[in-house]
Amino acid sequence: MSIKYWGDAASQPCRTIEYILRKHSIEYENNLVVLFKGTRTEDYKKVNPKQFVPTVEHDGVKIFESNSQCRYLLDTFECNEDLLPRSDLKARAQVDSHLDWNGNTVRPALSGGLKVIVLKPTFFGAPQPTEEEKKEAMDGIFAIIDEIEARTGENDFLINDKMSIADVQVYNEVTLANTLLQFGFDKYPNTEKWVERMVADPIIKELDAEMGARLAALTADK
Repeated sequence: MSIKYWGDAASQPCRTIEYILRKHSIEYENNLVVLFKGTRTEDYKKVNPKQFVPTVEHDGVKIFESNSQCRYLLDTFECNEDLLPRSDLKARAQVDSHLDWNGNTVRPALSGGLKVIVLKPTFFGAPQPTEEEKKEAMDGIFAIIDEIEARTGENDFLINDKMSIADVQVYNEVTLANTLLQFGFDKYPNTEKWVERMVADPIIKELDAEMGARLAALTADK
């Protein structure tokens, strides 16, 4: 088996990598690394010195950072070009820019908000945030949802009418934030429809269920 994968379905980028592996029937060795605990062990530090998930290894070469992993897997295994174009560089640039937007803008805002409101108090013993801190975090989250609402106003997905791997990355950030914070999309009809289109993919739905199970396990074991 040439692909080894380390991750936890509670992690947003981990679900993106598992989506690629399952969608394209890429055989892989699945190693669960429990968030907040397994990632801190000396054994996992030998796998990934930064102790982040996911980690992917192919033919003995480890690949870190989920966007790099996405590009590598989709290119190497010549996967569906709707997810990440190879032959059309202009189309490729659009997906790449949205992957970078997720990494540089979406994830810091959504994960950052979750850390302040939920993760640090629940798992790391931090004090509960003040109302001002909560508002600041939620304002950052809603600013991202506003952007998604605008980007999905004319197309079914973020870039055009076909789902790309950038949709998967961004969706995984949004769905975890909404699961834990329950802000809903009543005021965001375009975003709500986009979410419905994403969940229509059976692998996305399957991974969402696994996310829920892993979140429950993490909460019970804190």
